[in-house]
Amino acid sequence: MRPPLALAAGPLLRAVVLFITSGFLTCGISAQLTGAQDSDRFPIIRSDKLGFIDGSGREVIAPQFGNAADAARFREGMANVGGAGGWGYVDASGKFVIEPKFWWAYPFSEGFACVELPGEGAGYGFIDKTGRLLIQGLKADSVFHDGLAAIPVDGKWGYVGTDMKLRIPAQFQFAAAFSEGLGGIELTHKWGYIDITGTVVVRPKYDITMPFHNGLGRVKVFVGRKPMPSGIVGMEGQNTENVYLWGFVDPEGREAISPQFLDATDFSEGYAFAKPNDGTNLFGIVDKSGSFIHRGTFDEATEYSESVAAVRLGEKWGYVDHAGSWAIPPKFARAEPFWHGLARVAFSADRWGYIDKNGSVVWENKSQ
Repeated sequence: MRPPLALAAGPLLRAVVLFITSGFLTCGISAQLTGAQDSDRFPIIRSDKLGFIDGSGREVIAPQFGNAADAARFREGMANVGGAGGWGYVDASGKFVIEPKFWWAYPFSEGFACVELPGEGAGYGFIDKTGRLLIQGLKADSVFHDGLAAIPVDGKWGYVGTDMKLRIPAQFQFAAAFSEGLGGIELTHKWGYIDITGTVVVRPKYDITMPFHNGLGRVKVFVGRKPMPSGIVGMEGQNTENVYLWGFVDPEGREAISPQFLDATDFSEGYAFAKPNDGTNLFGIVDKSGSFIHRGTFDEATEYSESVAAVRLGEKWGYVDHAGSWAIPPKFARAEPFWHGLARVAFSADRWGYIDKNGSVVWENKSQ
C-alpha cells in the first residue's frame, strides 16, 4: 500500500511514459481563468507542507498539503495533492474539488486522470474532472495523449480511447504513451512506433524508443561491449560493459540522425544536447542534421525551454542559449528547465527556490 501522504512519487512502469520535462512544471489553474493565468502556480515546501506561489513569488495557496515534493502540479485547472484521507485534487484557490480518497493520483491530461484505487489489489483507474470513476482494475498507471492511453490486458499491452474502450488491441509486450501522434511499442524485445490507428510506422528494431519531441523520436541501439574502466568491476564480476548509441527517427520511420551519440537529450526548439562517441564524455549542441554547432563542453544538460537550457559544468549548473553561450552563469547546485518565466534551482543541498530569466531570485525557502 502506498501511504496517502507519500514523500515522493512512486516509480512509473517503464512501459508508460508520463512525459513531464520537469517535476515542478505546472499548467492550469481553473476552467474559468485565462490562458495567461492558466499556468501561474508553482509548488513550494515550507515546514514540510506543500503550497503554491504565483509567477511573482507571491504565496497563493498556503502550504497545507502532504509533502510529495514535485509530484504535485497543476494540470488543466487542478493539482493532485495529498490530504488527510489520501490523494485528491484542488482548484486554484486550494479547495478540494475531488476529495482526497485515492492511494495515489496523477495529474490530469486531456480531461482524465489516472488514480490508484484504495484497497490492496484494487489497481488503477481513470476519473474525469468531476471525480467520476470511468474504468477500474487496471494493472498499471497510464496517461492520455492523442486520445489514447496504454493499458495491460492479460499480459499484453494495447490502448484505450477516451470512451474507455479498447481502440488498439492488446498485442504488444509493452506500450508507451503517445506523443506527436506516435506511440512507442515493444515486440519481440525490440522497440518501434505505431500511429493512432495501430499501424506500425517505425519497425521495432531499437533497444528503446523515447517519446517524440520537436518532430523527432530518440532511439537507442546496442553496438557491442567494451572493457570496464581501470579498477572498476561489475556487480557480478564483469570486466566489460554494454555500449549503446543514440540517434533520432522522423515520423515516417527514417533515421534523421543515425545512432552515433553515447548520450543525448530530446530535441527542443530545434536543438538537442549530445555526447559524441569520441572519448571526451562531454555534451555539445547539435541541430536536426546531427551537426555540432557547439562542441562538447558540458557534463550534464537538459532540453531547451524558453530559449535556454540548464547545463552543468563541473559542480555548478547554469543556463545557456542556443549558441551555447551563458545566459545565466553556472552558480547553482542544481537547475531545472524554465516554465512560464521561472525555473527551480538549488542554491545548496538544503536551500532551493525559483529564479526568473535574469537569474534573479523570485522565491527561496529561507524559513527551512
